[in-house]
Amino acid sequence: MAERIVTVTRTGQITIPTELRRALGIAAGDKVALSLVEGMIQVIPIGSVTTHTAGALKGHGASLSVDGERWATEEGIAWESVRRAEAPSDGS
Repeated sequence: MAERIVTVTRTGQITIPTELRRALGIAAGDKVALSLVEGMIQVIPIGSVTTHTAGALKGHGASLSVDGERWATEEGIAWESVRRAEAPSDGS
């Protein structure tokens, strides 16, 4: 794979090019570990929290796939955001 040049932002962020993310199996929301090895930064895919914790807790219902767990988590976060936005403020 050819070398890619990326720009570091003021806040120290970089964008990993698409072909490198695909080659490493990195998706949006995944975690990566960075290590300094002989003066170079090594990127190690960790994956998503959902992938690593899928099936860790046993419930009474049918278990969800990793995608199902991710969807359920995102749905729960969205509903909680709506609930908080609609809740009366304490300083009224």
